[in-house]
Amino acid sequence: MSTTPPSGPGIPGGNYPPPAPPYQGAPYQGGYPPGAAPQPGMPQPRKGLGPLGWILIILGSLFLLFVIGICGVVLFVGHKIHQAAKNPAIAIAKLAVAANPDAEIVSEDDDRGTLTIRDHKTGKTVTVNAGDIKDGKLTITGDKNETMTFGASGNGSTPSLEMKSNDGTVNIGAGPVKLPSWLPAYPGVTIEGNASSQNAQGSGAIFGFKTSDSTDKIVSFYKDAFTAAGLKESANLNTSAMTMVAGADTANKRECSVMISSENGQNAVRVTFADKN
Repeated sequence: MSTTPPSGPGIPGGNYPPPAPPYQGAPYQGGYPPGAAPQPGMPQPRKGLGPLGWILIILGSLFLLFVIGICGVVLFVGHKIHQAAKNPAIAIAKLAVAANPDAEIVSEDDDRGTLTIRDHKTGKTVTVNAGDIKDGKLTITGDKNETMTFGASGNGSTPSLEMKSNDGTVNIGAGPVKLPSWLPAYPGVTIEGNASSQNAQGSGAIFGFKTSDSTDKIVSFYKDAFTAAGLKESANLNTSAMTMVAGADTANKRECSVMISSENGQNAVRVTFADKN
């Protein structure tokens, strides 16, 4: 009886090729193996900043970013706390600093409502001035006179926050937004929330509203506005979940995008614009 194994598929006679001899070349020294294609590099970031980028730059103009978080807590919580200390806002700021291992309190004055904080990593300091917290105002100053002032206004349903620094102004909250002359307001709607910035480079904003108007009517309104302002259509997207139209005028450094989605039987519209100097 023959003990020869049956022929393998595709190999006549069942003769399998002998195994390859062990690799006897030089040790691998890094780089790509011969014949392997190099891997693509990381994509380069897009140039240019929209209004959100400007807002982040302004927010980052002071070197201790954690202080901004402290200020937000102090401004909206400290303003509501009853007198648990001479200045409840400073008491809250102390708790926030105590929770950050990279920060320490250099000096404090409860009567004046000031607190100076040092960053261990950089050695820089900022001074928080909460003396006017009862009026919804808070100021932080850096050791090179960088200043940011926070101001709160409105009530529980329509709060707003204004931040002013050496670089410009940022407004966040409900209420009207200042539109450029080339972008008309959509008729018959109420702005439900916005974030805007103004600085030496220009201005920009993001705001939203709801309307029972059809998507086609909204798109037509903004397309007409783009044409009147000299903006050329730069994007047009229509899916089951969202419709977007955008326009840009590179010569005059203007751009605008409009996103529309359905929400509770109405159209929710989000508009973003930038008007650069």
